Amino acid sequence: MRAALPGLPRSFGRFAVHYRLLSESETATLPGGVAGLIGWEVRDDTGALVGGVRNALLDDVGEVRYLDVQLAEIIGARRVLLPIGLARVKPPAGVVELPGLTRADLEVLLETLPEYTGDAAAMTAEYERRLGAAWARELTDQDSLGAVRSSDPDVAGAAPAPPAAPPAPGAEQRP
Repeated sequence: MRAALPGLPRSFGRFAVHYRLLSESETATLPGGVAGLIGWEVRDDTGALVGGVRNALLDDVGEVRYLDVQLAEIIGARRVLLPIGLARVKPPAGVVELPGLTRADLEVLLETLPEYTGDAAAMTAEYERRLGAAWARELTDQDSLGAVRSSDPDVAGAAPAPPAAPPAPGAEQRP
């Protein structure tokens, strides 16, 4: 069995998940305990505004799995789903950052990324497979996998950074 790519939900191809909208949920587990995500800005790796969060999809246990993002007109003015593990949530600023992804990356991604209508029921197993394939292709085409690896607690769903190797015996240690 293939290991999941960091940032992508582990449910791809294994079992059906019944998603619901954050805006229609009274109980949701948001990354880092933030109060809300709807209306937040979405910024790329350079800090450029690339869209805004319209909603989020929650899984069966109430955890955010995808952000419903309205992309800016300059990119294509489409609604797309962004796996939460690829985002860095910055609560004080009300910003979602996309480490390792630029506007140019998103423009290329739009060629294969299925459009989202805002209907959680549209998230079928086939739609989720296509969505996962598009994101996986983008992540492996560029060398950005390390961008979602972090020990930073603000990186929702990211795989932890590997521990630092211990110094070699007799090696000089710096503070």
